[in-house]
Amino acid sequence: MVGPGHHRIVVFLIFLACSIPAAAELQQIYGPYFAADQAHTSRLLIHNKRIDLQVPLKVYLLVGEGERVLIAAAILQPKESRAFELNAQLLRAARRSESAGGVLVEYDFFEKQAVDGSILVRKRDGSHYVVAMFRRDQIRGTVQEAVFATASPAARAFVALQNTSTFPRSVTIEAEGRHDGTSIRKVDIEPQTTQVIWLDAALARTGAHQGAAVRVTNSGGPGDVVAAGAVVDPNGAYAARIRFNDLAHGSHSRILRAQFLFLGPQDSDLGLPSGANYVSRCVVRNASDLERVIRPLVKWLDGPTMREARLPPQRLRPHEVRILDLTEAQNRGEIPAAFRFGVLEIPYDGPRSNCAAARSHYSTCNPSPHACPSAQHQGPSRYAEHMASEALSGWSG
Repeated sequence: MVGPGHHRIVVFLIFLACSIPAAAELQQIYGPYFAADQAHTSRLLIHNKRIDLQVPLKVYLLVGEGERVLIAAAILQPKESRAFELNAQLLRAARRSESAGGVLVEYDFFEKQAVDGSILVRKRDGSHYVVAMFRRDQIRGTVQEAVFATASPAARAFVALQNTSTFPRSVTIEAEGRHDGTSIRKVDIEPQTTQVIWLDAALARTGAHQGAAVRVTNSGGPGDVVAAGAVVDPNGAYAARIRFNDLAHGSHSRILRAQFLFLGPQDSDLGLPSGANYVSRCVVRNASDLERVIRPLVKWLDGPTMREARLPPQRLRPHEVRILDLTEAQNRGEIPAAFRFGVLEIPYDGPRSNCAAARSHYSTCNPSPHACPSAQHQGPSRYAEHMASEALSGWSG
């Protein structure tokens, strides 16, 4: 027979087990790419997500053939964010010859998710993009895929591949443009190093103002290679992040969604440049081996009422990359002329994760570049003054 004293002992043991923190383990988060040269500055931002505990950590730059350069040993207070200027840190470490590489943050802690970070890469002309940081266990598979949109015939795109393992890894990069054909390249990446691959061949097949898709497959295990990338304009008009999806994560929805869709002139109350006229395009890829149908639609608020406009359905061949020009769709009357700001949704048939998309918008100024005060250069009367890009949601993680 169990008495009340036994119950009290059990409750006490459970309370004791819950109150003892788990043993600290070495945690690592990787940043695939930074650039610190005459044309770029990079800032590393690290955040302690705990609201109750300090987190001691070390920050390394991975340069050359995988050499670690310790740039900081710090203790982050609860909820603290701290920035590190990587150009200055390289100078302080007397590593003036190093201009690019990866980042590694290590911390001894019992919780993997206690710290996160990102790298802001800024071009001297003022345009910039963000490189996300990852833990190895966040990448569940060996295949990562991205689609990206461009806004200029001069645009270039690159992929930065970081080998987070202790062994060499072979990586296959497949780039697909709007037209048939795939550009395939294989590279070998040494441990703890970053290699940058330019995707000029893929962009050349898409034509001006278009986009492409890229798939990265590594020969090792999940998390051995992490990928990041960006679209940049050498003329200084814009820069935008390329976001990779881990295909092993799958998707939680059969609807791709962009929360911010701009078309045409915008109200300055939104904080956008005065005189800006927005052009929007979306790049959609059928990632499956079967034909898929997409049914794009836009939604917006008209006073208290939610309105929507459905665009004609489109069939995508297996692995096809399709450009949806939303500005042209508005010119054809498929989107009402009164639409200025709303949401883009792209439902598709078939299993989840069968489609991926990225949407870009950029503003143009006519007839004078001076109409946009944040313009970085004087060029043709119509040019990209601001450009943003987002991977459409619908993916978990």
